[in-house]
Amino acid sequence: MCPSIAVAAAEMELEYLAQNKDLVDQKWSLADDNEKAMLWPQRLLSETFLVPSPPEQVLVVQVDYRSFSFEKICGQMNIPCETRNLPSTNDSQVGLRKIAVGLDAEAVSSKYGEIDREIQRSILREKEEEEERRRKADEPFLSRLDLAKTKSVDPEGEWDITGKWVISCPYMQESWGSAGQKCSVKFKYTKPNAFGSAQLHGNFDFIALAGIWRIVDPNYGSSASLSPQLDAPATEVAEL
Repeated sequence: MCPSIAVAAAEMELEYLAQNKDLVDQKWSLADDNEKAMLWPQRLLSETFLVPSPPEQVLVVQVDYRSFSFEKICGQMNIPCETRNLPSTNDSQVGLRKIAVGLDAEAVSSKYGEIDREIQRSILREKEEEEERRRKADEPFLSRLDLAKTKSVDPEGEWDITGKWVISCPYMQESWGSAGQKCSVKFKYTKPNAFGSAQLHGNFDFIALAGIWRIVDPNYGSSASLSPQLDAPATEVAEL
């Protein structure tokens, strides 16, 4: 933030607090430490640490982007603090961070280490839970894939791949798409031509890339199972 804008914002904040003291006091009496840290940082720090018998323990508060000056105020009041940014999620606010603040710099540093380890464990748990969700979501497809592989090596079996296939590709979905978008391919066979050759068409939609695959294999031209109409309905949906 531009220094002149920061000074103006601080002056406006002080003016607001002075003109609305009763309202602020009412909010203050009902607020927890996190709310107080965003509502009036100087007052929270003064009432907590600049008293005759200040507490030895470290105070931990969670603030968002609106309380951009908290650490600066700690520095101005010579009160040690350390900040740990919180990982962003779809449901979280922007700029969340936890701040450890206290009169003992070593105790503040130790508390910061605890906060950091807790956040690292939380990130690991979320990653494991996401992997488990994906594994469960993939189970139906993997079962059908195993069945398809069994049929593909069975001389008597046939694997009909026609229909719409929903493809799971996290990289493309996260980089190119929005919530709920999926990559997909829809396969259809053409009728064998006069030479007995059939074609396999795959209409693919990979969010940012779309087109048609055309696959020709004369060896399949004589198979009766490879001659459905182009407008035949999709028969199977698979999720990868």
